[in-house]
Amino acid sequence: MKIDFYKATPADNTSLERLFQFFAHDTSEFSGKEIGSDGFYHGLNDLEDYTSQSNYRTYMIQVDGNLAGFVVVRLEETINYLRHYFIVRKYRKQKIGLKAVHRIFDMFPGDWRVSTLDYNLPAIKFWEKTLCEFTNDSYSKMRRTDNKGPQYEFYRS
Repeated sequence: MKIDFYKATPADNTSLERLFQFFAHDTSEFSGKEIGSDGFYHGLNDLEDYTSQSNYRTYMIQVDGNLAGFVVVRLEETINYLRHYFIVRKYRKQKIGLKAVHRIFDMFPGDWRVSTLDYNLPAIKFWEKTLCEFTNDSYSKMRRTDNKGPQYEFYRS
């Protein structure tokens, strides 16, 4: 399977918004988030920033030419913050997520932060396994500043 990335632009906002709906659906069993009466999950108010603001690097992920997910990296003053990461179910359990995120980390050397929420146990398991492998167990784990879950930090040369 061939994994490719392309930088998302405002023209990709509709696709990105639809993928975020899948993301919200997948995590709703843990988060308890309810679907709106219009059939959509609500609450992501800064989606357009991800493709228009200079401090975001948003990429659509493709597998063999098919849309397979997205990654949103926010460039902060001293750290690359992996803000959102999603792989559609079809490509999970095939190491697509692992391979894709390794490539993202390689694209932006320096300090990194990844965080998740306490209720998202599959994400916690994924990040701890992935970061242990990627950093040779050389990452730190702490609580997010909002105390809603773990965050991980590491350096990528």
